[in-house]
Order: sequence, then structure tokens, then C-alpha cells
Amino acid sequence: MGKTLLLFCLLTAILIIGGCSKDNVVGPVSTQDGDGKMLLKIDKTNTPKNVATVTAYLARTNYDTLKGSLNLESDTSADITFQNISVGTWHLKIDAKDQLGSVTYTGETDVIIVESMTTQVSLTLQPVSGSVGGIYILVNWGSATAYTWTDYSGNPILSTTNSASDAYGVVSPMVLIEGNTFKMWYEDVGASGTGDVGYAVSSDGLSWTRASTQPVLTHGASGAWDSYAVGPGTVIKIDGVYMMYYDGTDGTHSQTGLATSTDGINWTKRANPVLYASNGWDATAGAQDVIKIGNTYYMFYVGKQYSAYAIGLATSTDGINWTKYSGNPILSADKPWEGSGVYVPTVIYDNNQYIMVFANANDANTAFGMATSADGIHWTKDGSNPFFTYKNTYNQWANYIQCPCIRKYNNEWRVYYSGYNPVLNQRTIALLRKIF
Repeated sequence: MGKTLLLFCLLTAILIIGGCSKDNVVGPVSTQDGDGKMLLKIDKTNTPKNVATVTAYLARTNYDTLKGSLNLESDTSADITFQNISVGTWHLKIDAKDQLGSVTYTGETDVIIVESMTTQVSLTLQPVSGSVGGIYILVNWGSATAYTWTDYSGNPILSTTNSASDAYGVVSPMVLIEGNTFKMWYEDVGASGTGDVGYAVSSDGLSWTRASTQPVLTHGASGAWDSYAVGPGTVIKIDGVYMMYYDGTDGTHSQTGLATSTDGINWTKRANPVLYASNGWDATAGAQDVIKIGNTYYMFYVGKQYSAYAIGLATSTDGINWTKYSGNPILSADKPWEGSGVYVPTVIYDNNQYIMVFANANDANTAFGMATSADGIHWTKDGSNPFFTYKNTYNQWANYIQCPCIRKYNNEWRVYYSGYNPVLNQRTIALLRKIF
């Protein structure tokens, strides 16, 4: 058998051993108590000749590791069943071994055991030696009604290259999904503290490759309005042209610029900002996200006056000339956890409503909140805010989080965000997921 063949069933997910790269899909977390069940079913007909046994391990902190094995040569059954598994996140590892006990295929991923729910998990096992074959493993377990956000166990997903251009790390991810290609523009924080825009691509949104070793958008010359730093606001694609709304600053005031590109790498800036700061609540005005609904562009931007942050709205019919909403700001701090304000909003339009994710602007940068709107103007904050804090990061790898970028991909919401890792002393980019 050549490349892996993915087969999907309504109530099952298929794990395939083959010669492709590893793909991890994490399901929803249940908040319910109880036990679940997992069944691994192997199709003996397609088993490679160098596979005699399959062993599965389920591991979880503070729990005994569960182990199940199947001898494909002697067992009449082709199933490995785990009973009475506690609800929650487990780490699944599968080893396929030959007759001498050597591992010929292996792979691992995090899986979610939930109560009364059917979900999908996809895992590709890598061949360790020998020719490539395939084994079909069907995984079934029950369903749940509660879905929560899960920090990706592979975080961080993008880190510094330890060059002068990103000596202080990478921050402020902004992601555009085109089909099955993920494109990320982010800010490189250089050794001098100045910022420029870098660019990376991915086929799954998990494993990223820098598409350019140099920044693709740089700060302006001395005296320019963006002379100190530039950071990506958002990138949208209209009629084959990429439009980047970026946050530029001279070190005193942040304003919003526009650059265009046909390839996402080579950019041409407009000479002047397209959204200016004022003398009021938005003494700085940095775009964070832009979406187009019908013939109207909606820009959600951050305003700051003294130490207070708030979120504003501007609209446009051409993406160049913008009008600030007269009722700005559209979202301000009114909860203790929000500290000195709410900022860095990103927005998706899903199921006829606007969904915003934002960060708190206190000194610690500790949490994310969510709000919804029917018109993009009047917003209702979620009663469960904050829905994610730095304490929820995988193994608490970060001690501050900021710059959340929400995007929808298939049956999940993804939030790409910046985090600071105190162990590595790095500013890095990470991923948070919610699967439906």
C-alpha cells in the first residue's frame, strides 16, 4: 500500500499506519464526571507482513497507564478494548511490532474520552523500518454535551530563530486560511526592540515553516509615522490581492497602515495611515482585524488613552477610506479580571453572528474573553469569561498570554496567540482549540 488512505465513517474515526507525516486531532473536552470506553479495531487483511502485534497505551497524569495488546497471528479477535476510562484528556501511543518484538510503526496523539458522545480522532503512525503498509484502526467512544477550549499539547508552535531580527521572540500571530493552507503573519521582536513582520505557512495549522528568512514588512525610515515598529493587524484577500492592515508606530502613537501584495511576501505600503489616532479615547488606533460582510468592510481596532484600552469599530466600502463609528468604543472594560481595559480583538462571522475574542489589558496579560453580536456594533460578553487563562496552558508552559487570533477551520475554532515561556525566556506563538 502506498500513501495512507483515509476513510471516514459517521460514528468512527480511522487511524492509519503509513508513510505520511503525523497528524494529531484533539477532540472536545467534557466537563462531566463519569467513564468512557475506547475500542481499537484492526483490519487484519491489510496488515503489513512485518507487523505481528499491536500495543496501545493510554497515559494521563495522576492515573495508572492503561495498556492493551493484540497478537495478529494468534488472537481470534481483532479488537483492543479499554473499559471504564475516566473522562478527560489521555495520551494515546500505539506501537506495531514485528515477530522479534521490534517496533516497525509508531505514533501518538492526545485523545479525549468523553461520556455519551461520538467524536473523531485521526492519527498517522510512522514506519520505523521496512516497507510501508497499512493497518486500519477504528476508534469509538461515547459522546458528551459540553465542549471546552484545549491548549495544544505541542505548544509553542513557532519560536525565535535566535537571530538579531527576532532576538526577543515572535508575537502577534494573524492567520489567514486558504483552503487547506494556513498562512501566518506575525511580529519579530528584534534585538533593538523594534518590530517587523515575519511570515510562515502550514498545511495543518500545527506545524509551521517560515516562508522567508527575512521580515516581509519592515518599519519605516527615520521620521516616518511607522519608523519604530510594524506589527500585523490582519491580512485579507480580495480579488487576488492580499491586503495587510498593520499597526505602525513612531514610538509614541500607533496608527493603522495598509500594504498590498500578490504573493503574501512582497508588500507595497501606502504612504500614509488609513486610520488615524485622535485626541480622545483612541489616542492610539491600531487595527487588529478586518472582515468583509457583503459590500462592507468592518475594522475592529484598539484605542488607548493613557493606560486605558478599549475596542473601536470603523467601516469602509473600499477597504481604503474608513469611517469611525460615532458610538465608539464598542467594547470597554467593566469586569475586575479585565484590568485596565480590553484589547487586541479578532472576529469571525459564524452562524449569522459576530464572535469576538479579546485579551485583558492588565499588566499581567493573563486571560482571554469572548463576546458576540448580531450587528458588529452592540456586543454581549460571555458570562463564562475569562474562558481561558495562562493557568490553563498545557503544563502551564506560559506565564502570560496575549494577542488572540480566532479563526474557524472545519468543525473547530482555533485561537492562535502569543505566550511568554519563563523557562525558555522566550516570547512564542501557540494554539488553543475548541472542537464541536
